Amino acid sequence: MIRGIHEVPLISVVEDYFRIQGFTTYPHATLNIAWSNIVSDVDVLAIKEDQVIAIEVKSKKDVFEKAFTQLKDIAPFVDRTFIATDDEVKANKYRNSAEEFGILYLDLVYDETIVKKKPRAMTTKPSIKQICYLRRCCLEELARGYGIPPHQSKQYIALDLLRLKYTEKLRTQLKQIVALNRQRHLHSSNRIMQLGK
Repeated sequence: MIRGIHEVPLISVVEDYFRIQGFTTYPHATLNIAWSNIVSDVDVLAIKEDQVIAIEVKSKKDVFEKAFTQLKDIAPFVDRTFIATDDEVKANKYRNSAEEFGILYLDLVYDETIVKKKPRAMTTKPSIKQICYLRRCCLEELARGYGIPPHQSKQYIALDLLRLKYTEKLRTQLKQIVALNRQRHLHSSNRIMQLGK
């Protein structure tokens, strides 16, 4: 995938910011979800113990508002989201927005990363459409774990999952499938790995 040359130094700054806080970072992380033929990715994925943070990076040359759309689709599968930018005007403009996303201003001149807006914890249930972003094999395995017939359409599996009482256990499993099992797409009785490993 072609990346903007203006994003590269910003992604490095974002990685440093989260590493200092004890997170393991993954630049250009491919997530285990897709819409149509497009596999979803995020500019930086930061993981520490049971926390998963998705960060979209937008330079002054990028369309800042596009980050909101990009993060909305993956928000139910992570704990928090940030938009990081070197555009102070845009960072200030959105610091009072009602969105749950956090805003990081990357001051490259003074080598500072400033939190303009703290993110709220993601607590919303994913929609049927968002659950259908999961690969079919992942969705079938999740269905089996909840006693849901796996050999029906993705939409019906998603609907059955959402009919269950939406628990922290289901949220954690969705997060593990989407964000933490990216490198290993394995299926076994032990497939859902523990957070942070």
